[in-house]
Amino acid sequence: MDTYGPQIIIEVLSVMFESFSTIITTNSGTIDKYIGDAIMALWGCPESIEDPEMCACVAVDQILEELAKLNVIFLHKFNIKMRVRIGLHSGEVRAGNVGSSQRLNYTVLGNTVNLAARLEPLNKELSTSVLVTDSIRKETGQAFSFRALGRINVRGFKEPILVHEFLGANPKIDSKTQLLLQQFSGVDDALCKPDTENTDDSSLERLLQEFIAKFPDDKAAARALDLLHKS
Repeated sequence: MDTYGPQIIIEVLSVMFESFSTIITTNSGTIDKYIGDAIMALWGCPESIEDPEMCACVAVDQILEELAKLNVIFLHKFNIKMRVRIGLHSGEVRAGNVGSSQRLNYTVLGNTVNLAARLEPLNKELSTSVLVTDSIRKETGQAFSFRALGRINVRGFKEPILVHEFLGANPKIDSKTQLLLQQFSGVDDALCKPDTENTDDSSLERLLQEFIAKFPDDKAAARALDLLHKS
């Protein structure tokens, strides 16, 4: 984006923010703030809602669909193809007004917020668009497809965090993605086992290598193998 003029950048971001914000609020979300080219959104704060994880995933799925439509326009008008990076996590937060006597903002704080924020840039490292934690997958796994990519050392957290790639709503998953998930199932099962039952690294490495041999263009799987080597 830095290679384009400020007018184009502002126009593209404004269109994306308008579309994505509508999707978020339509699905019971709350816009906490806009941070540069990012949106921070909440589900279940300030008002409690049913199935916040499900609402968040529906919104993410619709955002990905909307981005595909917007990119047709952006490519035609500006020769730009935009990507998004999204991190989702659920848990307890501290919520309230924070600021000074001159200005207060309602926001949320705590480890739940910090972890979601850490997941967003991790997408760049893993060549993914959306990463979620166990707490999201366990609440929405019947409606959406995911695959585990590994246990990641996240700054500010003592134990490695198991991260999952969000692949979309089950009824919309195309045949290519269905095949990928079928072939990746052995890796996914091994990574999702509890710590006390974890598959040893050599077996997991073999499973990943076998998958990559079949899907050599899968950058996320290749990065998962790199992370395993670093662990």
